[in-house]
This record gives sequence, structure tokens and C-alpha cells, in this order.
Amino acid sequence: LYGLFEDKMITFFGVIIFLKGYKKKNKIKTNFISKSSHLTAKAVVIGREKPKYNFKLQDSSFRFVKIKKISSANQNKLNLAYFTCLSLYLEPVASENLKLIKKIHKSTTIFVDPNIRTKIITSKKKYLKSFNNILNYTNIIKLSDEDLKYLSSYKDKKKLIYRWLSKKSLSAVILTKGKNGAKVYTNKLEVSNKPKIVK
Repeated sequence: LYGLFEDKMITFFGVIIFLKGYKKKNKIKTNFISKSSHLTAKAVVIGREKPKYNFKLQDSSFRFVKIKKISSANQNKLNLAYFTCLSLYLEPVASENLKLIKKIHKSTTIFVDPNIRTKIITSKKKYLKSFNNILNYTNIIKLSDEDLKYLSSYKDKKKLIYRWLSKKSLSAVILTKGKNGAKVYTNKLEVSNKPKIVK
């Protein structure tokens, strides 16, 4: 067991060293990164065909990210900001993210990927209210067919997508459909793509 643990630790530190080297080589800036004494969140994936997830999120580091570093920076330098999953719902990070979105959306492309985890959401009504609020400032949304099903009781899902595109600030909706590929919707066109089989 010690040998196995030791190998995993070596692999872990190897990844850290690789990332540091990659960051330096590609001149990736880290001035927006927040350090925390809280533990990293943990997700356990069960199954392959239709995977299920268990999460350990209590007092995890991502929930306590503050926007101070980003909001104090020159906002015009932010070309794109990406927001996803539980950070759009769990507090206090959800409120921090909404503050940031409101502050930068006029000069930054806002990309949202809801990546909904129904097991974590305690109030669907509250989640939908929060999601619709964020949509008012979003330019691109990427979601799965399962996400779309959760977000609306519409039988005609395409009708909902075009409703978003006409009334919100959205310029594109990317819908992923697992083995059936993906589709991009804009006000002017629809583009589909089939997935490549990976062996």
C-alpha cells in the first residue's frame, strides 16, 4: 500500500512540475489566481455509460473565491470570462461570480456552462431564478441536452433556445448531445457536428 501511495504522490508532484513548466513556457499569467487554506473539492465518478457523481464540497476552496483581484485589474484586458457548474449556485462563490459578471459584462465576453448537478441543488426554483438572472449578462452558453431538460418544461426545446437568443444578450447557444454530437444555434444559423469515435 505504501508503494502504491508513494507512486501516486510521485505522479501528483510530476503533474505539478509539468504545469509549472507549461505555464512558464507559454507565458501564462497567474495574477488572478486566489490562494486558499481550504481543501480542494472532490468529485467521485461512478459508471461510464451514464456516470453518476458524488461530491465533497463542504468548506472547499472554490466556494471562497473572492473577485477582488479581478475587479481591481484593468477590465479591458479580459477578453473572455468562463463561469460554470456549482460556482453558479453554491454560496458564497455564486454571489461573488454574479458581482463579477455584472461588473465586466460590458467589456468582456461572458461564457456560461451550467453543467447542472441536480444532486447538489436543494431548490430548483431558486436555481432557475439565479440562472435566468445570469442569462441577462451572458453572451455564449454551452449546455448539455440533460441541462436543457432540467431548465425547461418546454416540449419544443428549440423554441426555448430561440427565445433566449431573441430576448437575452446571447449570441450563441452550444448544445451537446453526447454520442449524437453537438449543435450551435445563433439568430442566423444552426450548425451540427457529429462526434469522432475515440478508441
